[in-house]
Amino acid sequence: MEYPKGFPPEYQALVEAALAKAEVEFQNAVRELRVPKPGFERTAGSTWEIEAIQAIHSVVLTFASQCIRGVEQKDIPVQEIRRMVEDFLLLATNYVFFTLMAAEGLEEVQRRDWDRFRSFAEECIRDSPEWVEHLKAREKISTGVIKAVTEESAEEDQPKLPDNPADWNTPELRRAGVDQYIADVKLKTNTDINRATIWRAMKYTTSRPFEFWQSCHPKTAKQAEKLIIEFFRTKPHLKSSLLFIISMSS
Repeated sequence: MEYPKGFPPEYQALVEAALAKAEVEFQNAVRELRVPKPGFERTAGSTWEIEAIQAIHSVVLTFASQCIRGVEQKDIPVQEIRRMVEDFLLLATNYVFFTLMAAEGLEEVQRRDWDRFRSFAEECIRDSPEWVEHLKAREKISTGVIKAVTEESAEEDQPKLPDNPADWNTPELRRAGVDQYIADVKLKTNTDINRATIWRAMKYTTSRPFEFWQSCHPKTAKQAEKLIIEFFRTKPHLKSSLLFIISMSS
């Protein structure tokens, strides 16, 4: 059995097992049927075709599930699922028609019926509930991968926040540091605070000194910068108010 380019060998075992089972079931079913003579006219949907399509269906759906698994394990790029499954559908149809059916003495009829059989087989498989479920799984995993890549890219675009507030030397770092502090307070104390809460805790009556510091404004007073850095170093909202008073007065 051939596989699409790029399909990892370690995922082929389950597909081979499904193929072996499908072959046995097909051969057993066909032996119970009257084998048409060469040249016998048939219409799409005859019993032997249904058995052949069932064999293709079971193998293709097993392959498709392995593709999904490969994406989950990061062994197969998500954008390759569609190509691989479509390629394998044709390969499996070829194999069943020209190998399994040939073994049943249908060679002459095959040469004439290939295009019709392939079209009918694909129609049956694509209309099956299992195929619809595969498409849903493909959509779900594709959406998940795209979201993960987007979030990862967004994280990479964010500046790395130094542990020492004194090293927050750009507006981006200072905004990120303030956002992180607010998030930490919510996570660890279940208390909602905002920027106004912060500058008021430092006894400022307006937000101007804090805004100057956050934007790295050249008019930021050195005393204000020292106070604000000390505030984020000691993280008073994560301690008792008494510890904060002692820290600020030392």
